[in-house]
Amino acid sequence: MGYPKLAKLYHQRLGTIEDIESRAVTFDYQERFWAIDALLDKIMQGTAEFRRRTTG
Repeated sequence: MGYPKLAKLYHQRLGTIEDIESRAVTFDYQERFWAIDALLDKIMQGTAEFRRRTTG
């Protein structure tokens, strides 16, 4: 799993981009990597916790 595709999935969740299609990756990431949603949940949870701690 490459960083660009993971970043696209993350930004899709944030709502900053809609299309996550890639010329290099022709398969469905969420189908092949069944734990990707749990991983993105943890990344978003960690990001929210970091922002909470740094903004006071």
